Formats: sequence, structure tokens, C-alpha cells
Amino acid sequence: MRSWLNSTLRIRLVLLVLLAVVPALGLILYTASEQRRTATVEAREQTLRLARLAANNQKQVVEGTRQLLMILAQLPVVRQGNSAECNQLLTDILKQHSAYANFAVLDGQGNVICTGIAYSGSVNLRDRSYFQRALQTRKFVVGDYQIDRVTKKATLNFAYPILDKAGRVQTVVVAALDLAQLNQLAAQIKMPQGSVLSLVDKKGTLLVRYPNTQNWVGKSISPDAFARMKIAQVEGIDEVTSLDGVPRIFAFIPLGDNPVKPDGYIRIGIPKSEVFANADSLLFRNLISLGAVTFLAIAAAWVGGDVFFLNQIQSLVQTAKTLGSGQLNTRTGLAHISGELSQLAQAIDKMAAALEAREIAIASLSQNMQTLFELIPIGILIAEDMEFKEVKSNPAFAEILGILPEVNVSSTPVNAPPPSYKILRQGKELSPEEYPLRYAAIHNTEVKGTEVDIVRGNGTIFNLFGYAAPLLDEQDNPRGSVAAFLNITERKQAEECTRKLMSQVQHQANILNAILSASVDHIYIFDRHGHYQYVSEGGAAV
Repeated sequence: MRSWLNSTLRIRLVLLVLLAVVPALGLILYTASEQRRTATVEAREQTLRLARLAANNQKQVVEGTRQLLMILAQLPVVRQGNSAECNQLLTDILKQHSAYANFAVLDGQGNVICTGIAYSGSVNLRDRSYFQRALQTRKFVVGDYQIDRVTKKATLNFAYPILDKAGRVQTVVVAALDLAQLNQLAAQIKMPQGSVLSLVDKKGTLLVRYPNTQNWVGKSISPDAFARMKIAQVEGIDEVTSLDGVPRIFAFIPLGDNPVKPDGYIRIGIPKSEVFANADSLLFRNLISLGAVTFLAIAAAWVGGDVFFLNQIQSLVQTAKTLGSGQLNTRTGLAHISGELSQLAQAIDKMAAALEAREIAIASLSQNMQTLFELIPIGILIAEDMEFKEVKSNPAFAEILGILPEVNVSSTPVNAPPPSYKILRQGKELSPEEYPLRYAAIHNTEVKGTEVDIVRGNGTIFNLFGYAAPLLDEQDNPRGSVAAFLNITERKQAEECTRKLMSQVQHQANILNAILSASVDHIYIFDRHGHYQYVSEGGAAV
């Protein structure tokens, strides 16, 4: 019990310490939540800023390519289509401009006249979008993002038409921008660790992805993410899980002159783990600090509880247990000084003294009642259960039944034969439920001034006059009953003798009245046995 008490109080002290820590924990978690929210806002802004930087870089590349193609278109070797010299020129230019995958000159039918990369066979590019647009617009055009047939690289092709004197397209100068140059851009803008830069065509297919381009080119991004990009029609931010399973915050910007039908999209994504790294690190440090403080507080409560609380409380508990066992002379032994526990000890000591005094008074009263119960010449019955399995009688009632006082007088005892007696009223035997003692309890009513007859097993009859009343519990429900009976057998017998005597007197009076009513001289009065009781003078003379 003592160990359980110690554990319970210590647990409560620990819970109290933990309860005091809860507000600090709530503040730490709220601060961490705000820091994460702020980090998210900042990451969105940073991601969008990097995406804009990459998009602007692409625009500058497009403008630089336009100027480069215009210059090439003015060179005689290009306009004349001299294959050998043109190939050499384009090869030299390609070496000087590493951001490009290839340069080429096409005739009006899309056949390659010369190229910066030597290859065998003939290649026709008439079906390419940039070639078709150059024929239609007759000015500098930007094609779609594609995989180049010659270089097998992801490229963005540009075309500039060369017109003859009639204004027809004579040749087309083409530049294929190697999209891998975005990797250099990604390295230059110093994206956070784990970030990705990708170029997506208008169908949602990855053309370039930094880093690990070779592992992701040709794969499609999430349909839902691509649909949101198309719906936005302008730059935007989205939070999605990348193809590599990493949750990231993405900023995207459409490329091209028509935002409704862009040529592709630049996307930059920053991992959420990096976004929340500082906030999570600070949260971890705060939680560790709070945990250390909490541990010290719990240790202090655990150890200090014995000194300031447990010893006194154990003394109070032990005193209460001893008082509960009936030793009312027990006291706490704690000094009655200031303090809640001392006040409690003083109250327990006063209560113990009051209980001891009341116990002495109750014992004295109980002894008096027991003496009265045993000596009073009135028969008393007491039942303390509603099933009347046990009915106690005092010596006066036990004498009426002709049994010992300690015998159970219940008519329905448990594991014992019932006493041999019957109860009658006006000559009719009563059922057990009609007995005054039971009737009072069953019907929760008093039975006043009832007369019953007790018939022993040997036929002896006792006439009783009594009262019965229910015993009630705290809810005023019957829990038993008590009955008191006065033996009026002698009174009944005296009443019977008186009745008989009065009957004889009445009989004599009747006889006398008959004599007085008759006009005769000879009068003889006999008893029932024929003996003379009275003889008149006339009768005596006869």
C-alpha cells in the first residue's frame, strides 16, 4: 500500500510538472509552425525568383541566337551554299559556341546543305516546326523543344530564312541550342541542395532535368501538376512530389510569346526538407532543451516529494487506516503548525477524538438498549433483511414460543428448520406475508393495535397485542422491520371468566324473573345435576 501510495503521489507530481510544461511546449510548436510558414513563403519567393532568372536567361539566349543567325545569313559562303567551306565555317562557329548542339543550312526543301557536325547520309528536316514556321513567316522563328535527329540531344532550334530577290525562301540557317546548357545555369544560380531545374515541353515531357539529366529525359511529369501549369497560363507555384518521390515546392514559367500555348515550361523545385531544415533544426534544439528542463523538474519533484509531502501524507494515511480498523485512540503525531498538511493532521486528530467520544457514547447506549431488549417483559422481534431469513427475538418473545432467545424465529430460515408455531387472527391462520412483522416491511406502513394468537407446536395458545413498524434506509426504503407484542393471555382468560360469570348471573336473573312472573305457591329450583337449590314455603309444606 505504501509503495502504491508513493507511486500515485509521485505520478501526480510528475503530471503536475508535465502540465506546467505544456504551455512552453505549445509555444515551441506554435513558433515552429510560424517558422515553417515563413520558410514556405520565402521558399516560394526564392523558387519563383530563380525560375524567372532561368527564363530570362533563355530569352537572352534566344536574342543572342537571333543575332548570330542574322550574321551568318549575311555571309557569302552561307548564302551560296558552298558545302565544304560552309561545313568548315559552321564547325568553327560551333567550337566557339559550346552552348549549341549544332548549326546547319537547309535548302528550300528542308535538305541539309551544310552542318557543323559531320554525318553520313542525307537528312531532310522539312517536317520540323521551325522550318515550317520560317517558310510561312519569312523571318526569325523559334521551334519546339525536341530531340535532335542528328545530335540525339535535347535541343531548342532556331531558324532564320534567307530570301532571294523575288522574296522566296532560298535557304534557312538553323541553330540548335543544347538544352544541357541549363545545367551550367543551374550551377551558376546556386540552387539549394536537392533542388532540380527542368525544362518541360508543351506535352509535359522532360527535355532536361538538372541534375541526372540522362535518368529523367523523356519521362512525363505528373498529369495533375502539368494540368495546373496549363490552367495557370502564367507563372505560378505548386507543391508536388517529384518523380524521384521527393516533395518539392516548384515554380514554373511558360516559355514563348504565347502564354496560352507556350513552347514549354521552365521549372525549379526546392525540396521541402531543405525549406524546413532551419525551422526543424531550431524546433529540435528547443525540444531537447525543454526535455532537459522537464527532466530536471521531474527529478526535483520525485526527490522533493518525499521530503515535503510523502512522509507526512504516509503518516496521515497510516493514521486513517488505524482509525478505520477501530483503534480510535490513534493520532497522527504531526505537529499542529501552519501549513495545509499540518491543518489536515490537526483536523484528523480532532476527528479521531470526536469519533472516540461518540464510540464510547454509542457503546454505552448499545449496552443500555441490549439490557432493555433482554429485560423488558414485552416480546420484541427484529428483522434486518427484506427476505426475513434472520429474525431475532428477545427473551420475552422466546419464552412465548418456548424456545431459546438465540434461536432464529423466522418462518423461512436458511439451512435450518423453522420453529413450530402458527399465528392466527380471529381463529384464521395467517400466511407469512400477513404476519405483522412482515406486513409492516412489505407495505412500508405501521401496524397498530393488532391482536393475534400464537399457537405452539404442543397446542398452547398465547394471546398477543402488538405493534409493528418498518426500518428504513437512507433513501426511505424498507430494509427490515421491528415488532413489539404484549402477552394478554391472562387478560383474555380473565375476560373469559368474567364473561362466564356474567352469563350465570344473567341465567339466574332470568330464572328469578320467571318465578316472579308466575302466581304459584310451590316453587322448586334445581341445578343441572337435579339438586334442590331453592324451595318455597309452600313447596316445603308439600
